[in-house]
Amino acid sequence: IVLQYEWRIVILILIGFTPYIIINRWRFKKNNVLEKTEYKLYDAQYSHFWEVLNSMPLIKAFRVETYEKGKLNKFFNKCIKLRREMEVNTNKAVVGDLFLEVSLWAMYAYIVWITWQGQISVGTLVMLVSMIRLIREPLWQLNWIFWEIKRAQIGAKDFFRIMDVDAIVEDPAEPKSIDELEGKIEFDHVHFTYNQQEKSFLEKGFKEEPDPKLESKLASEDLEVFDGVSFTMESDKMTALVGPSGSGKTTIASLVMRFFDPDQGTITLDGVDLRQFNKRELRSYIGLVSQDSHLFATTIRENLRYAKPDATEEEMMKACKVAYADKFIKRLPLGLDTKIGERGVKLSGGQKQRLSLARTVLSNPEIIILDEATSSLDSESEMYIQRALNKLLSNKTSIVIAHRLSTIQQADKIIVLKDRKILEQGSHAELMKCDSLYASLFKIQSGQAKMLEDWELVE
Repeated sequence: IVLQYEWRIVILILIGFTPYIIINRWRFKKNNVLEKTEYKLYDAQYSHFWEVLNSMPLIKAFRVETYEKGKLNKFFNKCIKLRREMEVNTNKAVVGDLFLEVSLWAMYAYIVWITWQGQISVGTLVMLVSMIRLIREPLWQLNWIFWEIKRAQIGAKDFFRIMDVDAIVEDPAEPKSIDELEGKIEFDHVHFTYNQQEKSFLEKGFKEEPDPKLESKLASEDLEVFDGVSFTMESDKMTALVGPSGSGKTTIASLVMRFFDPDQGTITLDGVDLRQFNKRELRSYIGLVSQDSHLFATTIRENLRYAKPDATEEEMMKACKVAYADKFIKRLPLGLDTKIGERGVKLSGGQKQRLSLARTVLSNPEIIILDEATSSLDSESEMYIQRALNKLLSNKTSIVIAHRLSTIQQADKIIVLKDRKILEQGSHAELMKCDSLYASLFKIQSGQAKMLEDWELVE
């Protein structure tokens, strides 16, 4: 429309707006790099900040308050430096605003001059000024909106990268349903290796692009855990897994729950390959009690409902009674509605473990996995947990991972793992007669430490 009335005004618009757009684009590009650096700093510092808050006794014990303050000051100084650089870039971009302002006032002056000369009417003058303002105001707003979008993209890119990552374990197109579960689990020539490339990508939080050189290095460092392992865990029986650290005990539990699938070989449940089941349905039949009690910063009631969202208070208290958690819950001011703090910080170690066990009891699984469930407890808490476990494991398939061999002597089968293989298996009495690694580990825990060197478990 402006071009129809005065082509020279269009030239002035281009002269003013083109430098403005080019300079602001330069500012966006520079500040975008600085924003990414700042976000990475914040991510790293926030993670460390929460670790510091949760480790105050350790920090005070080692007298490193000054050291941690120094690290925090360095973080603040880096952020201030980045902010100053962004401000400098923004100030430099003011030149574009000046170009635009000068161009606009030149346009207004030119329009007034040609009106004075009688080349256009006053009505046309008002229309041209209004048209220029219509162009100017949206441009200012777009400048602000574009910058906010660019800032949001920095965090959004990481989010979408996480969302776009393919699942390590896929569900079958037509999964088999689990109608009646007996609970017999068989490993048949299972091979499994931890992929270090995937591990590295996960540890970095999906924030960095893959490095081909690093990927090649990590590929040579893949950790082989099992090399053709075969064994059977009978239904309604307790199977214990024993072995040195890193021998694959927890990996077996992860494979049973389909957190991973084997590279070769098969794992079957009642004769059906686990890969033919839907992951969610399979896990609904499995209960996990680990060494670390994963509790949330909410009420006891809400933590229990993770196992059964529609559970009644009667069902919850019944489960707590089985886990010997009912007494301490009743002593709390609000009972089930007591908030337990982040990671259950307001409870003792034994109370947290009993609450975690009560959650598993509430889900009433057919298969139970105990991963070092009593390793970090005092004698009294361990006694309560063992009593609860005796009730829980009755007539259920159970997999028990333990370093304290005294806790698994009653297991129906004990499987000993070492060097990617099964070294031996049998009952406690049978393995003690064999006088191999299990018997040596048992003697070590009885005070015969020299056995550690005989089995190359220490350097």
